[in-house]
Amino acid sequence: MTKLSEIIGQAAALTVLKSALPPGKPVNSYLFVGPEGVGKRTAALAFANALFCQSSINNDACEANDACGICVPCVKMKGGSFPDFKFIKPTIHKNKTKEEINIEDIRELIASLAYKPYEAERKIVILDGVDQMNTQAANAFLKTLEEPPGDTILILIAANLNTQLPTIISRCQIIRFRPVPFGEMTRFLMEQRGMDENQARLASALSKGSPGMADMFKDDEKVRAEAIGMLESSLSASVGALYNIAHTLDKKANRKRADRLLPALQELIRDMLVVKLAGKYDNLINKDIAVDIEKAARNYSVRELFKSYDLADEMISARKWNINPLLVMSLLLMEMREK
Repeated sequence: MTKLSEIIGQAAALTVLKSALPPGKPVNSYLFVGPEGVGKRTAALAFANALFCQSSINNDACEANDACGICVPCVKMKGGSFPDFKFIKPTIHKNKTKEEINIEDIRELIASLAYKPYEAERKIVILDGVDQMNTQAANAFLKTLEEPPGDTILILIAANLNTQLPTIISRCQIIRFRPVPFGEMTRFLMEQRGMDENQARLASALSKGSPGMADMFKDDEKVRAEAIGMLESSLSASVGALYNIAHTLDKKANRKRADRLLPALQELIRDMLVVKLAGKYDNLINKDIAVDIEKAARNYSVRELFKSYDLADEMISARKWNINPLLVMSLLLMEMREK
């Protein structure tokens, strides 16, 4: 598990969080706010770990007010088995097509908070993606937020402060997370992710200060190759084969890949249109694979490419609303197959 000291580009946020560690005292409710991928979730987990850490509690020698990584709570947190810690995130519930935190999630949380901590001095709950808490769940959660048990710390994570209810904002300490500066991101990618300078600078620029996005851009060539393969196979593949492609991308570990594939597909379709309309490579985004783009473009008419481009744009928007990748990719591939 990442430590607080290993988080980059968030000095102001880390100063506040470290001041809450012993001999300091945390508040009952925090709201971590900032763009996707800049480190909110990582910081929340690291903060919870540090609060549980025996070295921190006993005020022993602990590196930079951080978790030691070797005591019993630290080992259990790393293994995901600490009984006084709960992590809630949006999921796709029965008969739904988008991820959300619903009323059942909150009722289960409220029931669990009625009990005293098992091993630690307190319970810690992280609610990731409170932007995706439905209205019924939000209303049920407000009472707990207004009167949290004294032995409980609630850490809420959101992308946008403006979408939060005023009652939530007023009852939480706001911790703001910002995009990581370009130079710091570039150094991090070179030193910690093994990128060369050119790769690191490109990934840093494309990620817009998000370490989470930068990791995806490291595999950009693989993603682009996969997108080209999809454009070719969607024409001749069976319905079952296309469904299998979409189903693979719907798996938890592959959802970020799906979110990178959609823009890659749209970029390639755009380049195919340029080749069709202008017959030149000068304005291609992907000039280095111009021959492959021209080959793929032969299988589509201009009308079909415009239709596919618009559909890809709709599917990118759908993913921003957390419509599951299985539905999004199935619809895109099936429509392209139908031409």
